Formats: sequence, C-alpha cells, structure tokens
Amino acid sequence: MGNPPPSPPVILLIVPAQDCIIDTLDSFFSRFFEITMDVASIVTIWFDDIIAFVTSIYETDVSWTFDPENIDPDPIIPVHTIRIVITNGSGSSEKILY
Repeated sequence: MGNPPPSPPVILLIVPAQDCIIDTLDSFFSRFFEITMDVASIVTIWFDDIIAFVTSIYETDVSWTFDPENIDPDPIIPVHTIRIVITNGSGSSEKILY
C-alpha cells in the first residue's frame, strides 16, 4: 500500500511553558525563550504580527531573547502575541503564546 505521508514537525517543549505577561519592557527583553522540536525545522518567531526573526538553518533546539531593535511592544496594550511557526519538508505547525 505504500508509506503514509510524513508528519509535520511538532513542538515538544516551550520555555516558558505558560503564556507570558509583559511586566516591564526590561523584563520582557531579558526573558529567555527556548523551544525543542521532534525533527529539525526552520523556526519563524512572530511578535504581534511582525516577524521577530527566522532561523537560517534547520534546528531541533532554538533559544532566544527578543531584540528591542527588531520589535517595539506597546506597553499600553495589555496582551501581546508570540507566534512560533516551525517548518520543514513535511509541513508546518505552530504554537501561540499570549
């Protein structure tokens, strides 16, 4: 019958595991984020509908802090969105943190 099509990549771990609250801009920009995937993928990180960065190589573990030169969160807005999209030749998946 043939092999089933490959499955899209899966995010196995996100640190911090819970949604993020921006207490202050300083605390947000010093907060460390990390993800682990089941297979090597390209990672695109979005912040409030703006691409914060994209990895240039396939990886299974990616960690980062947000660069204030690339994003400018409005401190008046109470909820911000961090969208993590992972992609490889088998497809893509994503996770959203608020």
